[in-house]
Amino acid sequence: MGYLQLTYFFADDMFLFCNGDRRNVRRIMQTLAEYQISSGQTVSGVKSKCFVGGTTQFKKEAIAGDCNMQLESFPDKYLGVMLFSGRVKSTHIWGDPRSRKLVTLKWEKVCVPFKEGGMGIRSLEVINKALLMKLIWKIQQGNDEWVLFFHAKFKMKNGEWITYHKQSSIWTGMKWVMSEVKIHSRWIICDGEDISVWNDAWIKEKALSNLFPENDYIQLHKNQKISSLIINNEWNIPSEMLNFFGIQELPVIDGRKVILILEWFNIWQILCCFYSSVHKSSTLWSWICNVFKFSNPTSFQDVLGMANYKISVIKELWIAAAFIILR
Repeated sequence: MGYLQLTYFFADDMFLFCNGDRRNVRRIMQTLAEYQISSGQTVSGVKSKCFVGGTTQFKKEAIAGDCNMQLESFPDKYLGVMLFSGRVKSTHIWGDPRSRKLVTLKWEKVCVPFKEGGMGIRSLEVINKALLMKLIWKIQQGNDEWVLFFHAKFKMKNGEWITYHKQSSIWTGMKWVMSEVKIHSRWIICDGEDISVWNDAWIKEKALSNLFPENDYIQLHKNQKISSLIINNEWNIPSEMLNFFGIQELPVIDGRKVILILEWFNIWQILCCFYSSVHKSSTLWSWICNVFKFSNPTSFQDVLGMANYKISVIKELWIAAAFIILR
């Protein structure tokens, strides 16, 4: 008792970690001796190594003697992988710049997965960006008290994010990834009260204001919402707007609630959630067609052709849903 012991197994090798108190070391050696007697296997002292830190050289050698192992120090190599004490530093990967003139591996390469030729070290920048994007996504989708607080603090009355400086420990990071979240997000049209006609991607791959910058008509109606174009769950499009998109591009209206879908969100999981809520029966096609506002298909060609004139996210969801039913 009184010490923390961690054990890691690698094939037929083993790493043992413990407090450097010699009594603890002797207990471990006693346990290993009992294991050898009961299993018939032998621990090779010649192939084993002992690493000791945080004490004098005399005590290090004494502990190594108790272990009957060779005393080693970091860095060391195991199965072709360099082992270091503490956190990985640039000199561990590239070597000491005072003694080596060439950088053998770029940091971008270091962060590439093993299967792609890198070292598999996760980039803190990428992790930070992913967490910030997840935070923004929760703020956009949630209605908890903390979400409402963020809306009040970082959004204007028209629903757009503020553009001026705000004293906050996370606002700078949120602004860093906000544009990327917006670029890769798509709206599914419902009541349209929260969707900007010009600043949100709802009919094209990008927002119309980005596709038609400095357009006079857009500037005159810059605060217009999708809800102003919907009457009795049907589109009512002014002729002036047909200069920006075609009638055939208009998505299906679902008047129940607003849905925002992130482009890289796992579509399979979305459809599995739909699927789990309905028993597989003769009414399944009717149910899924009602979700997408399609008529029931009579052939495989109908399945493939029904979403031809829909935006890409609707088309992908429909094809995935149909294939789940057909599987």
